[in-house]
Amino acid sequence: MAQNQPTFIIEFIRKAVTAINRSAQGIVALVLEDDTLTDNVSVFNNFSEVDSTKVSAKTHLLLDLTFRGKPRKVILIKKQAQINDTVALLKKNRFNYVAMPAAQEADHTALKSYLEEVRSKLKGFGKAVLYNASNPDTQAIINFAEFDNAKISYNGVATEITGAEYTCRIAGILAGLSDTQSATYFELAEIVDMDLVADADASAAAGKLVVLFEDNKYKLGRAINSLVTLGTNVSADFQKIRIVSTLDLIKEDIVTTYRNSYVGKYVNDYANKVRFCGAINTYLKKLTPLLLDENMTNEVKVSYEKNKLYLEGMGISTAEMSYEEVLQYNTGAYVGLDGTVAPTDVMEDLDLLINLFEGE
Repeated sequence: MAQNQPTFIIEFIRKAVTAINRSAQGIVALVLEDDTLTDNVSVFNNFSEVDSTKVSAKTHLLLDLTFRGKPRKVILIKKQAQINDTVALLKKNRFNYVAMPAAQEADHTALKSYLEEVRSKLKGFGKAVLYNASNPDTQAIINFAEFDNAKISYNGVATEITGAEYTCRIAGILAGLSDTQSATYFELAEIVDMDLVADADASAAAGKLVVLFEDNKYKLGRAINSLVTLGTNVSADFQKIRIVSTLDLIKEDIVTTYRNSYVGKYVNDYANKVRFCGAINTYLKKLTPLLLDENMTNEVKVSYEKNKLYLEGMGISTAEMSYEEVLQYNTGAYVGLDGTVAPTDVMEDLDLLINLFEGE
């Protein structure tokens, strides 16, 4: 009888093939204050589905702005009186970016706590776009700032808009962009006027995403999140929205495939661990060269150090074991893997020197 590939291998291959397209089909969660809303959660696949008689004029405008970024869908969530109740609604919906224009400092703190917790546990991979958050310093928060006295063209009329409201537009842009691109210098054609940012470099150094006026156009500045504290295993790469998005895509693909196609379905022996790593490595290879650098190491393998720690934690001495024996030892239900990936970046910083030719 012909032998078929294990389900998890097929799933990895499918996800690798669709990765770039899926990265441009992100989901936005909009948390809005609107007493007109009768449901706590509404889902729209495009702006034409929005019934203007069932939402406020402001909600209608913000949904329009969000959909201009071409996200796959928008989840409209009615902001609750208590932030914990709002977070409870977010927990039941998968999203890539969330915006909450009416958020106060306590809401910012609660969102940061929620997002960092689920991201650390690989239970969710969402990021929030907030306005003027107070030193969030995290990959999970894009801190949009310094958007003062702004006006956009809306239905042919110059319309005032706050920075907090414009976070909806930013969330839509980020959700709709493929991971082959960065939002840096993304043109914001609807802006007709705003105060110029005093020192864009200082803003970027402080982890703020701002709007620039370059080449007679309003554009997003360097597409960074709010992370400013770097250290061991936290390099400047983690400040780039695009790179974090790529890493989130990879982690989510691996974790969801593991949970849905592997957990409880295969014996946890060394051969199956190696087979699982092989499937991941096939997936990673298919992400080169657009998302991962094909000239660098992109690989997952069974971890000697994690196996060793597990065994010693179980009271099993590894002192007399060889390297291979540690790798192949029975670890119960525990699967300890280590990996390395090298995301690509995009062209942003030009260093050009043109010398004047001097003839003899």
